[in-house]
Amino acid sequence: MAIIQGVTTTTNSQMRSAGFKDAMGFAGMKVVALQSGEWEIDKGNAVASQILNANPNVKAQLCDNDNMAIGAVSAVRAAGMAGKVQVVGFVNDQADAQGGRVLAIATSTRRSRLCSASTWR
Repeated sequence: MAIIQGVTTTTNSQMRSAGFKDAMGFAGMKVVALQSGEWEIDKGNAVASQILNANPNVKAQLCDNDNMAIGAVSAVRAAGMAGKVQVVGFVNDQADAQGGRVLAIATSTRRSRLCSASTWR
């Protein structure tokens, strides 16, 4: 799995990425990439594309915010990997606009809300 983090000098990004890494380590999953998408849709898309090209077997991309998750969803679809790579966003600001194509959304209250994965096409 890969992590697309926000601006690396911000506390929010550092804490979210650390939490993702800890959770993945606890689950026995390997983090193969950690790159910044700088909180932006377009940069999230570009970074997700780079990660997919460098790591074609990646199964999930965890994004420090929903903007980058939206970009990552577009990259996954463009790569023809919809349904093979899951995308998770954090904050729940805009992920609903993706019609459920973001697998899960983590909120700052430590709740997760699963979205329909069946809409990955």
